[in-house]
Amino acid sequence: MNFLTQLTVEPRHLRPTATVVRTRDGKISVERADLLSKKEQQDALDVASTAKLAASNVKAQPTVKGELWCYVSSNNQWTSESISESISESTCESTSESKSTAPHKSAPPSSSLVDPTALHCLTFNVWFAEYEWERRQDCLLEIILSTNTDVVMLQEVTPRFLRRLLDNEHIQHTYRVTDCGSGSTFIGEYGNVTLVHKNLPIPTIYFVKFPGSMGRRGLVTQWNTVSMANIHLESLSNSIVRLAQGNALLEQLPSTSSIVIAGDFNITGDIGPYKNDHENNQFNAFLVQHTLTDAAKPLGLTFDTRKNLQTRRAYPQPEDFARYDRVLCRGVSNMSNFQLEGKEAFPGELWVSDHYGMSWDMDVVLNRSHLLL
Repeated sequence: MNFLTQLTVEPRHLRPTATVVRTRDGKISVERADLLSKKEQQDALDVASTAKLAASNVKAQPTVKGELWCYVSSNNQWTSESISESISESTCESTSESKSTAPHKSAPPSSSLVDPTALHCLTFNVWFAEYEWERRQDCLLEIILSTNTDVVMLQEVTPRFLRRLLDNEHIQHTYRVTDCGSGSTFIGEYGNVTLVHKNLPIPTIYFVKFPGSMGRRGLVTQWNTVSMANIHLESLSNSIVRLAQGNALLEQLPSTSSIVIAGDFNITGDIGPYKNDHENNQFNAFLVQHTLTDAAKPLGLTFDTRKNLQTRRAYPQPEDFARYDRVLCRGVSNMSNFQLEGKEAFPGELWVSDHYGMSWDMDVVLNRSHLLL
C-alpha cells in the first residue's frame, strides 16, 4: 500500500480494554469494568491481589556480598580471593595476551603493617563515552600508576573499559579488583569498580542496594575500622532519589568505623546553570545529620564544559559547570593533599573524562576485616 492510498483508508479505532489498577494506598480496582462479566472482574481482582501479596513477601537484601579478584600469572587468570587469603576455585580468564611470570602476591598480615597506614586514594568518573576511550584510559593509567595510588574508586566503568584495564600488566601485578573483568557486578551497561593495592590487608567487599531506576549501588570496601564507599548517585533532576540513596548507604555503614564516601554525587553545588538551592540545603542538612565533612569542597568545580573542551566534541551539550564529585568523611583524623586529577589536557588536547578526578592522602588504621556478610 503506497502513501496516497493510506491517506484514503478509513482510520482504525482503538478498542477500549479493561485494566486492573492499584492506587498508592494499595486499593485494587478495575477500570472499564463494564467491559467484563462479574466473574471476569472477580478473577482479575483475585490475580492482582495474589500478585500484591507475593510482592509484599519478597524481602530484598539491603546488602550483597562482593568479591576481590587477584591476578594469578601462572594461569593467566583473575582469581577470587577470600578474606582468609586462601584462593577459591572461582576464576575468571584474562583476555590479555601477555603471560608474565611475576609471582602471585598475597596480602600481608595485619601485624606487618605500621598503623596508622598512609593511603593515597583516587576517585574518578571515567565517562562511558566512546570518544577516544582507549587513549583516555591510558591517561587514567598514567595518573594511577605514577602516583602509586593505594585505593582507586571508579564510576561509569563499561565492561569493555574494564577488560582493557585488567589486561594491563601493571594493574595485574599491583591491585586486587572488585570485578574480574566481566562486568558481572554492574546493573546495566556500566558500574562502579574499586581497586585495592595488594600491599593492603584484604577487606570485605559488599554492595548496598539503592532506591532509584538507574541501576546504582554503593560499593563498599571495608576493613574493621574503616569503610570506604564508592558511589554514583542518580543523575538528572532526581534530587529526592539522591538523598534517599545517601541515607540508604549510611544505614548500612557501621557507626563504629571511620567512613569515607567518594564518587559522583550528581549534586551541582552552589554555582552553575543547574544549581539547585533546595537540594544544596538538603545536602548540607544530610551532612550535619550524619556528622560528615565535605572534605574536598575547597577544590571547587569537578565538571566544567568551558575548560574541558572535549565534552562538546563528544556530545552536543549546553554549558555546564558544577561540583558533582565529592569526598565525604567521618572519623578520619588526617585527610590532606587534595588534588584535582585530569583537570589539564594531555597531549593532543585529550582529557581523561568529562569529569575531573580527585586524589587525597589519609592516615587510617587497617586491620584485617572480620565483618563478612
